[in-house]
Amino acid sequence: MRTWQKTIIIILTLIAIPIIYFENQYFSHQQTEAQLKTSQKTVFKAYQTHSENNYANFAVYTDTKPAGKIYYFVPKNQQGHAIDLRRQQQRIGEQLYQKALQKKQKNIIVYITYNGDNLHDDTYCLTPTGAVYSRVEHRFSTKFGKISDQLGQEAVYNLANQTHPVTFKDLYQDAATLPMIKQLAIDQELKKHNYTPEQLKALENLDFPTDVNYQHFSFSQHGLTLQFAKNTLGIKQITLPLATIGPYLNPDYITENDTMPSAKKKSKSVALTFNTALEPVRTKQILAILNEKAAQATFFPTGEAAHSHPKVLQKLSAANQAIGNQSYTVDDAIDTMSEADLSANLAKTDQSIFKATGALPRFMRVSPDTSNKAIATASQRALISWSVDSEDWRTDIKATEITKNVMDRTTGGDVILLRTAPETIKALPALINQLRAKGYHLVTIPALFAHRLAPFQQYAKAADPYQD
Repeated sequence: MRTWQKTIIIILTLIAIPIIYFENQYFSHQQTEAQLKTSQKTVFKAYQTHSENNYANFAVYTDTKPAGKIYYFVPKNQQGHAIDLRRQQQRIGEQLYQKALQKKQKNIIVYITYNGDNLHDDTYCLTPTGAVYSRVEHRFSTKFGKISDQLGQEAVYNLANQTHPVTFKDLYQDAATLPMIKQLAIDQELKKHNYTPEQLKALENLDFPTDVNYQHFSFSQHGLTLQFAKNTLGIKQITLPLATIGPYLNPDYITENDTMPSAKKKSKSVALTFNTALEPVRTKQILAILNEKAAQATFFPTGEAAHSHPKVLQKLSAANQAIGNQSYTVDDAIDTMSEADLSANLAKTDQSIFKATGALPRFMRVSPDTSNKAIATASQRALISWSVDSEDWRTDIKATEITKNVMDRTTGGDVILLRTAPETIKALPALINQLRAKGYHLVTIPALFAHRLAPFQQYAKAADPYQD
């Protein structure tokens, strides 16, 4: 081959190499762009499917940005109106977009959708969720991938017709709702901390909800969260789990498992209850029998007894026996007291019991014929009477008759009235044995009524008609 021919071949080769290179680059770029668009469509479809699966009624909004787009999948109520979850979704969308800009990402795509949980009928708990996608550079390729994500705050909506989260008024069920919220919140804190009596007062004086217009709260499928103003205890918020507070809220916004349980019509449980002055020797004998028989009971000491015998009450509490409130002295005529006097009486009794046990009594003893509304209002707790009277208050009664009275009158679900009298102590072992022989379980008052114990109501027997 001649020299000039070789030169032409070399020149043509040098010209062809860049042409081939750039041609390959062009088609490679086109292929990459096509793959990226396909990936974007796939991801968009995945988020659309996610939204449909969580709550099918939604609209898609697009917000075009200088460096990309934000897609909002916004749920609508059954009347076709977008709910205000979009406000929170927009905040999340902007935050994710700005974070991607700060990282100098290009071709940013943000998807904002929601997770939904059906609580009850048309009631849903919705949580905004977002993710930002962009070109992700690998060693030899460019892919469309997620670079970060974010969850928002849960909120509960009635999607039949509402566009706003449920209000406190929506959650309100009846007169027991407010005192139960306060009661359960205080009890929860007392289990976490060893508060002094002075700290207990500060806890009771927190700004708990007082009416249906209360606004300092959030509600989700996890429970009710109360927010508090600055206080000496440093408590910013208290969250009551749905399993705890659910029975006392409007059942339309609560999962079925967490609503008020129905009364058991054929209960095989009974509650032994003792009105007691905590006389040390007698109480020790009763507790020894209960421990030996692995039985539980409920004790209603007076505040005076709790003040005089705190160690006796401590032992009862440590043995997982339930404690109620009886009034400060056995001679207090609570049926004729004014509401103010009764409130002071019970507060004094509560303080004595709290100092001994570190807990507050959440139910009090009343007689079956109690009808004084002042007692219910002042006590702000469940009222416990009885359905079976052992008659051990009689001075001439013997242990065998006490046992017979109880066995003849017990039908299941009963609250059995006892005292810490000598003949009662003699009767107790046989009484426990005979009740169990008939298939009865011995439980505390809280266990007998489960979540049904509520302020302003009087309880004498599980499944009484007026408790339905």
